[in-house]
Amino acid sequence: MMADGQLKVLGCSGGFGKGHHTTSFLINESLLIDCGTGVGQLAHNELKKINHIFITHCHLDHIVSLPFLLDAVGVKRHRPLQVYASKTTIDAISNHIMNDLIWPNFTKIPSPDEASVVFFDVQAMSTWHLDGLKIYSYAVPHVVDALAYVIESSSGAIAFSGDTGYSKEFIDFLNTVDNLKHLIIETSFPDEEIELARISQHLCPSLLTSMLENLHSQAQIHLSHLKPGYEKKILDQVIHGSRRRISTLKNNQNLLF
Repeated sequence: MMADGQLKVLGCSGGFGKGHHTTSFLINESLLIDCGTGVGQLAHNELKKINHIFITHCHLDHIVSLPFLLDAVGVKRHRPLQVYASKTTIDAISNHIMNDLIWPNFTKIPSPDEASVVFFDVQAMSTWHLDGLKIYSYAVPHVVDALAYVIESSSGAIAFSGDTGYSKEFIDFLNTVDNLKHLIIETSFPDEEIELARISQHLCPSLLTSMLENLHSQAQIHLSHLKPGYEKKILDQVIHGSRRRISTLKNNQNLLF
């Protein structure tokens, strides 16, 4: 059976610099998960095809390309771009970025009746049916309100943790997902910085492998959001602590589900 879902990695780094693009994934040409600097890898005609964006949380590395995307194609669209996020994230974008000071308020451009973007408040455990896909949200622990997403096609499912601290509850939720083929999960720091990981509510290899012990699925595990310069050390530490199929996510990688 051929997969009906395809995720393309536009950006998956936990930092900024040459060769490093922050979090954004393109699914089946029309849907984005997060809107980091990786969106800049898309050509203008590809940007115009995006109809929906699901945002995990309001930190800049996950939302920075949204204002530029709206500036590039917002008024050229036949319908508003639909952005799905928690109320905290929507308020942060509205109050601190698209506030007619830092950036124009595209909810009123070209007019309030014909806006370039509309926002939808995503609650934890919400479900959306869009473009032949089913999207679930789940709240995960972070220093701001944060969401994980599961995207399900007719042939399988893929999950993305977003930024998260240790959460057995998230793994318990994933154990209810049928035919989970891939799990993209952040691992920001090496074990030497476990206290920083705990304070900032991120993961390090020992915290991640402890979580994965409770995962029933044999899904392929992909590490994301690794801090630049630590990629090899983090991967080596994760592989040493787990018997699962684990790899680091790469720019332009395609995952079928």
